[in-house]
Amino acid sequence: MAMSLQFYNIIIPIKNIEKCKRIGGFKGYIDNYINKEVIGKVFWWDKYLFRDGAMSWDDVEYSLDFWIKQG
Repeated sequence: MAMSLQFYNIIIPIKNIEKCKRIGGFKGYIDNYINKEVIGKVFWWDKYLFRDGAMSWDDVEYSLDFWIKQG
């Protein structure tokens, strides 16, 4: 599937998110950490990749800090 890229993009293999047990893997992340209203606007994913995006570098740093803390 093609993924829309806008502004700043963080692309993470879903297999890496599955390793994040504190958040419950990929399903746990989608169920507990994502505002459902922005799916398809800020967050996209297919079978292999997850895309998070931001319009400012501060938001990118916030997202990266979150993922770094997950290991």
